Amino acid sequence: MADIFTVASREFSDIVRSKRFIILIIIFGLVMIIPMATIYVQVIHTAPNLPGVPMPGGFLGMMAFMLSSTLSTFAPVMGLALGCDAISGDREKGTLKIILAQPVYRDTVINGKFLAATSAVSLAVLITSLASIGASTIMLE
Repeated sequence: MADIFTVASREFSDIVRSKRFIILIIIFGLVMIIPMATIYVQVIHTAPNLPGVPMPGGFLGMMAFMLSSTLSTFAPVMGLALGCDAISGDREKGTLKIILAQPVYRDTVINGKFLAATSAVSLAVLITSLASIGASTIMLE
């Protein structure tokens, strides 16, 4: 079991340091910003423009729905992109033969890579969700 976490920690650090992960977070952030801006503009046009009048209560509900629907469609794409790179990246770098030559079972390597990709996708979703929630609460004020 400790071997799985060793492989996962190495793979997680490789994934987080890669340019592909940063690009996926930026794309996911843009995918979150566009609907949020659309909902904000839509709510502003329907709400009265009086000073001191708060935003309508439906704004948070629409933002929560947008967040969950975007996550349900884009998180699997991120998982596929990172998971596809797990084995093929090591094969391209030439480190797959070195890893499999060690006294480690193949399923340990695959499970560790799966755990690392799952953790990286969860981290990306957490970062963009917190940014989206923060931006929507700032818009409410």
